[in-house]
Amino acid sequence: RPGLMTLNQASGLDNVNEMSITHVFVVCSTFNRGDFPANATDFENTKIPGGTLVGVKMAVLALGSSLYPDFCAAGIKVHRLLEKAGGT
Repeated sequence: RPGLMTLNQASGLDNVNEMSITHVFVVCSTFNRGDFPANATDFENTKIPGGTLVGVKMAVLALGSSLYPDFCAAGIKVHRLLEKAGGT
């Protein structure tokens, strides 16, 4: 069954195991100079144990303006964090 939550609600990714999540799709915008939006700052600062997302498929849609030097930086950071946690 699909679920919807902010990145702050998903910080630490504890709910991946609790909800038997098999797929993660993240939509994340970038503010100012590569900053996370307010509903994702907890996620940005949370340590995610390696292996948390092993076997979980993931995709990230990063939003931002190419007028800024840190274009889509928050989405790129989310993607890297999910990869480090074992997502593919």
